[in-house]
Amino acid sequence: MRETSEVLSSLWSRVSTRRQSPRSSTRPSAPAGTQPSPGGARSGARSFEVELRNSGVVVQVPAGTSILDAITRHGVLAPSHCRRGVCGTCQTTVLTGEIDHRDLVLTTEQRARGNAMMICVSRAAPGCDRIVLDL
Repeated sequence: MRETSEVLSSLWSRVSTRRQSPRSSTRPSAPAGTQPSPGGARSGARSFEVELRNSGVVVQVPAGTSILDAITRHGVLAPSHCRRGVCGTCQTTVLTGEIDHRDLVLTTEQRARGNAMMICVSRAAPGCDRIVLDL
């Protein structure tokens, strides 16, 4: 039990330190007016589809609704915590599709690879009508 407490304490101190330290040059800040928000809503959002490869389910994600909320409404459970794109708990593997990254977790290099996203805030990029996730 003590070992678990020490691990959790160590993790919390790293998270607390990260929140207080200045952003790294490789960790992009969100563009003005696009700060992550609960549900992933941001002006200009549009609807798109998400295919969950493992189950074969296709879910319509309405404008102003996060992928996380949309799939949860269809009975698909995914890990999540902050719902604001800052903790990384909901990071999901992207199999196909272009992403409009709205999180504060992924580095510029990770975003460029296009193989992961935070489903609590990030969405399909303009011109991309379907994202396929490893869920």
